[in-house]
Amino acid sequence: MDPLARLPRLLERRDFSGLRHALQSCGPEDLAAWLPSRAPLEKLACFKLMRHETALALFRLLPFSERYFLVCGFPLQSLAPLLSELSGLQRALFHESPPALRDMMLDEMREKNPRGSLRAVVSR
Repeated sequence: MDPLARLPRLLERRDFSGLRHALQSCGPEDLAAWLPSRAPLEKLACFKLMRHETALALFRLLPFSERYFLVCGFPLQSLAPLLSELSGLQRALFHESPPALRDMMLDEMREKNPRGSLRAVVSR
């Protein structure tokens, strides 16, 4: 079965170990088409379960609003409503992302918004 087709079922069952494995089998292009339709916590959970290289490749393919959401949800605490319901073993799957990944995401945001100012974003 196509790994991308398995993702909704894995999310529904809260099989985060299986989800992590399935995400590793999906390409960033497929994930970029699939992720925006997910609920906010599902987006963050998937993003935080990805390998950092895949997460950054996906991030680069997303529209500005999705990239902005993921940057805002970067701290692990953004998953608190989800993590509070999980066992310690399941919570361990969601590790703190390195600050270098956040920095690369922010650099990517600046490159995609050449004016690079809050005023440029708000004035749209």
